[in-house]
Amino acid sequence: MEHLAEWDNRGDPVEFAEERPENIPGLTRYWYTRMNRIYTPLHWQYSVFLTHENAVVQPDGSTPGLYRGHIHHTLGSDAKSALYLAFPIPARQVRIRRGSGVLDCGPYSFAYVERYVTEEERISLDCTFTID
Repeated sequence: MEHLAEWDNRGDPVEFAEERPENIPGLTRYWYTRMNRIYTPLHWQYSVFLTHENAVVQPDGSTPGLYRGHIHHTLGSDAKSALYLAFPIPARQVRIRRGSGVLDCGPYSFAYVERYVTEEERISLDCTFTID
């Protein structure tokens, strides 16, 4: 996955640096290098990643035009967590199997799941949609 951006509570971009240790393949560490001061008792971190693999959305083998989307993660700390999955513009008949709902954002729509998790819990989003 490609780490695209970080935002703070007010939607201001947060500058970050990343390091990929050579001795641990697949691990990437991120740390903030500059951010505006937040005057609330809580700091919210909004991270955006983009995956180029087709592992998140796969065609259903039994029904032509039906696709299944699945994404999950374990945050590793007690926090509020959310996952969003963007649908292609021609996607229709969106069904959420596990998640919170669908957000209509103009030409694009997003399936999402949002909830508080403990450090050992996994958050998952499962959905189906059709493309004619």
